[in-house]
Amino acid sequence: MLLLAQISDTHITVPSGSDRNSECKLDALESCVADINSLNPLPDAVIHTGDLTHNGTLDELKLVKSHLKKLKIPYFVTPGNRDRNSSMLNVFADCIGNKKVEDDIIYAVESFPINLISFDTTSPDDNLGVLNFDKISLLDRILFENQKIPTIVFSHHPLFFLPNSFNPNVECRSEKSIKLFKELTYRHQQIVAFFCGHSHKSLRQRLGFFDANIGPPLCSLLDNDNQKGNEAPLGSYQLHKFDNNYNFTTEKKVLRS
Repeated sequence: MLLLAQISDTHITVPSGSDRNSECKLDALESCVADINSLNPLPDAVIHTGDLTHNGTLDELKLVKSHLKKLKIPYFVTPGNRDRNSSMLNVFADCIGNKKVEDDIIYAVESFPINLISFDTTSPDDNLGVLNFDKISLLDRILFENQKIPTIVFSHHPLFFLPNSFNPNVECRSEKSIKLFKELTYRHQQIVAFFCGHSHKSLRQRLGFFDANIGPPLCSLLDNDNQKGNEAPLGSYQLHKFDNNYNFTTEKKVLRS
């Protein structure tokens, strides 16, 4: 039905003496692109669930783009709190589509058996997830226009309460954001999955009528689940396979140096 690769939290920086991890993060991204291109069958698409870069500079975004454009399949991005939306809209205009609310990156992809919606949860004020009236009303309108088509929503921040093993267990500025998103999902039961990142720790959790999934950061240096040791992997991403009933199974794809 649909095979979807999820990359998250690459936090790319331009290599310099000030960031010793730059090369490792770039190696993980390069290895990930090559690994996806080698899959048989190829995924239908790749989504990046935010924090493409670490500082949101134009040079960093262009560096990420130079790697992602090597993918043999379409890819789609949503901004993270580390990314700068105005620059993203410029660099990734070919895969973002039309912006909908000022500088918020909210758009729908309707070329697959399941629609994809990028939902911008970022704010210029801090690193937390924020849902305001304009954002939630636009998402509501997009979903209302396609009520009979199964839909995946992807964003950067988890829009739900996290287990106590996560610290913090709320990644939104206000619990009102979580309430708004929950109410929206109950109005639109065509949502079959919600994919996000930000926590640097993997999680799958039931969210109303569907499962929510937090993808791991691509580079193992950033992964809070990573077990340090001599055999530590370079990084990992996830492959989600949807069946004819719109349920999905997830495979962790490990990248080796």
